[in-house]
Amino acid sequence: VPNGADTTHPAAPMLPDDPARPLTLVYAGAHGPANGLDRVLDAAERIGVDGGVRFLMVGDGPLRQSLQDAAAERRLDHVTFVGSLPKAELRNVFATADAGLMVL
Repeated sequence: VPNGADTTHPAAPMLPDDPARPLTLVYAGAHGPANGLDRVLDAAERIGVDGGVRFLMVGDGPLRQSLQDAAAERRLDHVTFVGSLPKAELRNVFATADAGLMVL
């Protein structure tokens, strides 16, 4: 299954387990018009940089650069963009996440 999970390899979180770290929400996928990622930026702005939530945006697509520019312009320092990653590395991203985002 191309988009399935590979459960044969253990995951290692990208960040150390720290009870003081912010809640980490991860979106992994295309950064295109149908994905509604501008709403993630809206939510990040409403929560604020000191709201205890970090957004990790993994993937690429035609809107990635404009989303990054908008996040920088809005000073959303708690939103981090990561390019596309091999599936083998995604398990570590998901192990770091407290929750995943599905936005359409």
